[in-house]
Amino acid sequence: GAVLSSPADPRLASAITTFRVEGVPARDLQNALWEKKIRVRAQGDEKGVRLSAHVCVAPEDIDRVLEVVSVLAAGRAT
Repeated sequence: GAVLSSPADPRLASAITTFRVEGVPARDLQNALWEKKIRVRAQGDEKGVRLSAHVCVAPEDIDRVLEVVSVLAAGRAT
């Protein structure tokens, strides 16, 4: 599944989210998201990728992120 690498403490909340998909190298996750025009940066396999979801990011962009993550996570669960 997906694992949040960003701090869970609400005092540290920001528009930057770091996450990974178990069993998926960070570079592969980055490439899969780039194919859908979602620009992220790989942060190493332990942390995953960094997504900057600021005011210019539309809800449809987040939907595309979730779609890619769901597909990758489902592929690893089989």
